[in-house]
Amino acid sequence: MNTYSFFLFTKLYDVVNGISNDPYDLQFDNLSEAYDKYSNSEYNNLYEPEYECMLAFLESSKTTNQ
Repeated sequence: MNTYSFFLFTKLYDVVNGISNDPYDLQFDNLSEAYDKYSNSEYNNLYEPEYECMLAFLESSKTTNQ
C-alpha cells in the first residue's frame, strides 16, 4: 500500500462521508477495506489524476451505501 495514496484516500473519505466516531482501530479496518476496494476497482486508473479517481469512487460508493 502506498502510504501517501492511503493517506489521501482517508482524507477524501472524511470529506465525502463525514468524520467517523468509531474507535480508531475500527476506522483503520474500514478504511483499509474501502481502499482495497478502490485499488481493485475500475476507478483506479493510472492515466487519470489519483485525487479525481478516488473522489469519483467515494462519491459513487456513498450513493450505493445509503
